[in-house]
Amino acid sequence: VVKSISVKRTGEEKARAIPRKCPVCGSDVIRTLDEGAVRCPNKQCPARLKWRIEYFASRDAMDIDHLGGQTIDKLIEKGLIDNIADLYALTEQDLLQLEGFKEKSVQNLLDSIEKSKHQGLARLMYGLGIRHVGKYASQILAAQYQSIDELASKTAEELTQIHGLGEKTAEAIATFFATEENIELINKLKGIGIRTKETKKEGPLNGKKFVFTGGLSTLSRPDASDLVMKKGGMVASAIGKDIDYVVVGSDPGSKYEKAKKLGLTIIDENEFKKLIGVS
Repeated sequence: VVKSISVKRTGEEKARAIPRKCPVCGSDVIRTLDEGAVRCPNKQCPARLKWRIEYFASRDAMDIDHLGGQTIDKLIEKGLIDNIADLYALTEQDLLQLEGFKEKSVQNLLDSIEKSKHQGLARLMYGLGIRHVGKYASQILAAQYQSIDELASKTAEELTQIHGLGEKTAEAIATFFATEENIELINKLKGIGIRTKETKKEGPLNGKKFVFTGGLSTLSRPDASDLVMKKGGMVASAIGKDIDYVVVGSDPGSKYEKAKKLGLTIIDENEFKKLIGVS
């Protein structure tokens, strides 16, 4: 919703009541002063668990193919998953219990889960669903710290010293790693073999910030973003004066116009591929 259109009002509008209970588990919802949305605080809520799994497996996070909402529902109903680490304990026998799953679909999902172990620290940080930590913040953190253990040891005050990281984000990160349950989860993921360390990336794009707008014809957006990060660069979601390159594809949005107004360097897909050394 961008804004309300007052001229369209008839006077018969009714205010929507803010829900007091979670519609799934019935717990009292909570609402912080700085947010308009309400949240269910019940860590055992099936809807909340489903959201965490979906978010962790999403394309911009651990990118686990063949793990859609319906499959997650079935896994929860069967009691096969209780947290994101449980995904890595799933077996062929577990998945064959699920309606519609045959040997090929089971193997596809297991292969995708195994592949996700190597996605890297930035994607893992994003997939953990820490409040206020989006894709850009997770890249900043992965560039600043070479392991999740190093990050977990930092105080909110230390984190606020990182350029591009706000006070709320720093507080949320420190709170996340101060919670015993979350540390236990991280230790499980490390034990499973999830990549939680990052080597210092030195490349031609080291420190360079990119924004993509419009559709690319030969690369998917996640693949293009991965190429930037592998070369030492970062990908932001918003246009600002600190952006080094704006990559414009077909049907670009308002980011293109804003980039022109700011006088930023604008390149097309072919120029981008030449810049990163991809033919």
